Amino acid sequence: MKMKRRTRIALIAAVTLFALLFTLRLVSKLSSSHSSPGQGYNFDQKMSQNDSSSFRKGNYASERIVVRQGSGQQVVDQKYERIADMRATSRNFDSDVVRLREIATKVDAVIQRENAFGLAGSRTLSLALGIVPANFDSTVEAVRRVGKLDSISVTKTDRTTDFKALEAKRLSLEKARDGLKALRTAGAALSDLVALETKILEIEGHIQELGVSLGDYTEANSFCTIEFSLSEDSSRGDARILVAMLESFGWAILVEVGVAALILAASGIAALLAMAYARFRKAQNPAA
Repeated sequence: MKMKRRTRIALIAAVTLFALLFTLRLVSKLSSSHSSPGQGYNFDQKMSQNDSSSFRKGNYASERIVVRQGSGQQVVDQKYERIADMRATSRNFDSDVVRLREIATKVDAVIQRENAFGLAGSRTLSLALGIVPANFDSTVEAVRRVGKLDSISVTKTDRTTDFKALEAKRLSLEKARDGLKALRTAGAALSDLVALETKILEIEGHIQELGVSLGDYTEANSFCTIEFSLSEDSSRGDARILVAMLESFGWAILVEVGVAALILAASGIAALLAMAYARFRKAQNPAA
């Protein structure tokens, strides 16, 4: 009876352990496959992130803010940068790309960067859209319904200080240029005039570069940014679950066999130690 009871307890423990291992492994596999669907998805996502980091077109918008100061108030012209970064997957890649382009056309978005790569089954389309500030929120809501949204972040950064720094630098350069122009005198040595004109042209070049940067802050170029990456997911849900179940089943068996081997080894060592101890006691006390 005791032997049967021990066998029954051992079987229940083995089945319970197997069920626990299988369940934990299956949940882990399904969650990992859900977070990275599609062959080559991680590679494509990394590529699109690199594209975003190399995207250097500055989109800035303006907003008039009323700031209360004591009993009065001050109107501040804020320059800011607003960016929505979204990642999505799609099992109907072609139709979702069409939907995305229709949304961009409807709001007169400017496609400032486009990168499409990958083979059929693991394609990725990465777009950077310039959006008029008034249409930003509604466009984000429309774009987030394209495919299956995996992640989204919207950031707003004040750029007023940067704008004022650029203006101050341009003003300083213009004063330096005007000062150098005032040094032009008739009859000066040719080498001095050439050096003076070279310096003036160099400053003019810097002023033009600053003019281009400041142009991004003008009302005519007032845009917010939507960066959207759509990755194709060609995997079938039922096939993914079946594969995960088979892998989890095999893994649980291997782990349980390993645990059983460890228990048997520990039991064998304990039995050998018990026998050795019994012989030692008998050798120490032969009369017993």
